[in-house]
Amino acid sequence: MCQNRVRDRGMRKPRGTGQVGATARLLLGGRFAVLALLAALIACGGGVAPVVLSPSAAPPTSTPATAGTPIAAPTGAVASGAPGPTNPPSTATAAPAAVPQVVVTRDNERSPTGCSPREVAEVLLRFFDAFNRGDQQGLTRFFDPEFEWYSVTVASSGNDRGSHFVTANRDALLAYFARRHEQHERLRLRALRVSGASWHGGVDFNYVLWRDAEDLAPELGGAERIAEGKGAIRCPGQKIFVWSMAMNHIAPGQEQEYLDSVRPGCPEPPAGTPPTAVIVCAWE
Repeated sequence: MCQNRVRDRGMRKPRGTGQVGATARLLLGGRFAVLALLAALIACGGGVAPVVLSPSAAPPTSTPATAGTPIAAPTGAVASGAPGPTNPPSTATAAPAAVPQVVVTRDNERSPTGCSPREVAEVLLRFFDAFNRGDQQGLTRFFDPEFEWYSVTVASSGNDRGSHFVTANRDALLAYFARRHEQHERLRLRALRVSGASWHGGVDFNYVLWRDAEDLAPELGGAERIAEGKGAIRCPGQKIFVWSMAMNHIAPGQEQEYLDSVRPGCPEPPAGTPPTAVIVCAWE
């Protein structure tokens, strides 16, 4: 079967995104059954169409995260991410949002310069703020012109076709960000776990966030609109060079169980911590 052949081939560079180098083997730790499944299906198709799972297929579920689990390079380019005609992004941006409180429940004094758990959280908060405001100029500061990959996977269910975007080009990424801003997409960090110094000189991380947009099905992420993923950032320059994010369909009433299964595993914050606070920790 094609599925077995994909599994046997292991890690592959994303089609249509340029060469993914040795960093494609980077160890990030986390859970991403949905990304692996959808990427495998794209590889089987061999084309550039959005991923379509069978309407009768059960929605993918996440598996427990384990530090040191390798992240697979996203396979396949998708139509939603391909450069093409798009409305010019607006030059008007909203004022920066209030910065949520960051609560570090486990630190790492040996973190690389510029990449402590708190510093990585602050980078992601600034990135999300620029994303939410549609600040194209600000967004360029978080990515080099070429990076390993940025991917977003939305699971399919029933009549929902799902989608998979992947690129390794900053211009294509900025065009994607502009399209998402047109859909009023918003991201808000909820929890983050950061590794120590990795072999590539930066750090790896897992995250859980709130994600919403006009074109996202109501069942995606449940009532909590949960999305999850992993990434990597270079130090001390604080440039994101790997980003993989996925969103599953979650049955009503199952949000807390799902959230417990995907949260990064940080120690509990002190009593009285605001519910809007971002919980951050270092890997053990």
